[in-house]
Amino acid sequence: MGVGGVDQERMTILRLLEEKKITAEEAAELLRALEAPARPQRNRFFFGVPTGPEELSRHAERLARQGERFAERVPEMVERFVGRMEWGGLPFFGPSFRFDETVDGELAEGAPTARLRIETSNGKVRLQGTDESRRVRVVLHKTVRAASEGEARARAAAFGSATVREGEVTVIGDGAGWFGGAYGLAVDIFLPRALAWGGSVQTSNGRIEAESLRFQGIELVTSNGRIQLIDCGAADLRARSSNGRIEARRVSGQVRVETSNGSLEVQVDPAAGDNVLDLQTSNGPIRIEGPLEGVGWRLDADTSGGQIHSELPGVTVNGIRAGWPRASAHGSTPDYDAQARRLSCNVRTHNGSITVNAY
Repeated sequence: MGVGGVDQERMTILRLLEEKKITAEEAAELLRALEAPARPQRNRFFFGVPTGPEELSRHAERLARQGERFAERVPEMVERFVGRMEWGGLPFFGPSFRFDETVDGELAEGAPTARLRIETSNGKVRLQGTDESRRVRVVLHKTVRAASEGEARARAAAFGSATVREGEVTVIGDGAGWFGGAYGLAVDIFLPRALAWGGSVQTSNGRIEAESLRFQGIELVTSNGRIQLIDCGAADLRARSSNGRIEARRVSGQVRVETSNGSLEVQVDPAAGDNVLDLQTSNGPIRIEGPLEGVGWRLDADTSGGQIHSELPGVTVNGIRAGWPRASAHGSTPDYDAQARRLSCNVRTHNGSITVNAY
C-alpha cells in the first residue's frame, strides 16, 4: 500500500473512533496493523473470509465483538419504541385519553401465602412491597384512543378490572385490544411484603417491575419489554421476556430468567443463603455479581459468538474452539459443599459475553 493509501486508511480509522463505531483498543490494533510490514497475500474464500486457522480465529473474534455491540443496541431500540406505549400512549392514531381507577381490598387473615393473577397488555405492571399486613391497593391506569373524551370514558369503563378477595389479587385487562378497542392498561399494585406471592403476571408491550417482595412459585412474562427485580427473594421465580433486558438486583433463592434480544444482569443478595440461578438469553451479554467470602460458587456457563470473563478459583474457562468464538466455563470453588452458603449458576447465551464478578 502506498503512503497516500496508508494516510487515507489512518484517517478512516480515526473517523470511526470519533464516531464511536469502534473502540479505542480496536483502533489501536488497526493502526498497528497499518504500520506492520507488508505480508504475502492470504488465500481467501470467494466471500472474503481468511482461510488460515489464526486468521479465522481473529476474524471470528471481530465478528463476535460486532455481534455483541449490535445485541446491546437492540434492547435500547426496542425500549425506546415500547416506552411510548408503556402508559398506553398509543402514538399512532388520533388523540388518547387517560383515566385512573383505584381498588382497595383486604386479604383473608392467617394465610402465609397469596396469589397474583395479572393479565394485561400495552402497559407496564409494577409490584411494590409494603409494610401492610393484609391491605392491598391496585391502581389501574387506562388509556383509550377515541374521537372524544366521552367516548373514551365509555370505552375505559368497559375494560380492565381488579379484585382483591380471600388470598388472591386479580387484574384482567379484558377489552378489544390494540386494533379493535385501541386501549392500554398499566397497573400499580401495592402488596404486603410479609406474604409469599405466587401465581402469574403477564403483559405485552410493557415492562414488569417488582420491588421488596417474596415470591413462591410465580411466573413473570412480558413481550417487547424489560423485567426489573429489586430486593426480591424467591422459592421459585421464573421471569421471561422477549425483546427486552432483565435486571435483578439483590435477589435470592431459586431464580430462572430468560430473554431474547436483551441482556441479563443479576446481583445476588450478599446476605442470602443458598441460591440457584438459571440464566439464558440470545443476542445479549450476561453479567453475574455475588459475594465470594464464605460462599461456594458452582459455574456451568457456555456462549457462542462471545467470551467468558471469570476469575473464580477452581473454575476453568475454555476459549475459542473450531475457529469460532465459543467459550465455556465449568467448575466449583474450593470446598463448595462445605460452605454455609452456596451459589449455583447455569448460564447460556448466544452472540454475547458472560461476565462473573465475585467480590
